[in-house]
Amino acid sequence: MELEVSYRYAKVAPRKARLVVDLVRGASVDDALNTLRLTRKRTSAMVTKLLKSAVATAAERFDSEPEDLLVSKAWVDPGPMRKGWFARPRGMSARMRFRTCHIHLVVSSAPEEPEEQKPVKAEKSAKAEKPAKAEKPAKTEKPAKAVKAEKPAKAEAKRP
Repeated sequence: MELEVSYRYAKVAPRKARLVVDLVRGASVDDALNTLRLTRKRTSAMVTKLLKSAVATAAERFDSEPEDLLVSKAWVDPGPMRKGWFARPRGMSARMRFRTCHIHLVVSSAPEEPEEQKPVKAEKSAKAEKPAKAEKPAKTEKPAKAVKAEKPAKAEAKRP
């Protein structure tokens, strides 16, 4: 059972909304609501409202309990931008962009844990193993560089 809910035209930048949505992705609904309650971001109120709506809809349509639900997918898409102007020096103006976004959550029932454990893979056969690397021959030392012979010191001219 999967249920997708959306908060369309949220008056917040998508970049800011993604910070909050990343916190709840993959969490159970109870954990997600607790995380959102303690998050000090404006978007957390929007996501909380959206998540509560998803839980109520799932309970209505599928008779599911909130404890059995988890946020399986969550993403944010950019919405349309409203444009405005603000004054700049010397009679000029500059453009402001008021960004909006669409927040999407997919709530699904928690996957049931299988009672049987998957068998552990058998060890690889000798053929599948990589051959051991051959040891490299020891490096021989390079001969020392010949030191240049110092030039004989020039006779210093005596100054009167």
